[in-house]
Amino acid sequence: MHRQVRLCPCVNQVVLGGSEDIKSVLGKFASNILFSNGLRDPYSVGGVLQDISDTVVAVYTNEGAHGLDLSSFSPSDPHWLVAQRDKEIKIVQFWIAEYNARLSSTKTGNRVGS
Repeated sequence: MHRQVRLCPCVNQVVLGGSEDIKSVLGKFASNILFSNGLRDPYSVGGVLQDISDTVVAVYTNEGAHGLDLSSFSPSDPHWLVAQRDKEIKIVQFWIAEYNARLSSTKTGNRVGS
């Protein structure tokens, strides 16, 4: 005899393996994470849609869907997609520049950001 069971996954428990919410966990130890969402994706409600910290950030658009910003560039890309990609690139470029500045300062004996 088979019995049907309905399950509703708790996204935070699946991802984190516990009951703490993702904001408090990532806010404690994470950095340089960019969550990209398109709100046309039905699973976006389970995504990170607000910045958790200065370096754990959410970028989203009303028009996009899952992974669309990761697709190859096309001249026919809509303006909102180009703008989202540009924003993501600027965020990552800033993180890289910040890292390089710290790396450079440790080589010269100066401490940046401490």
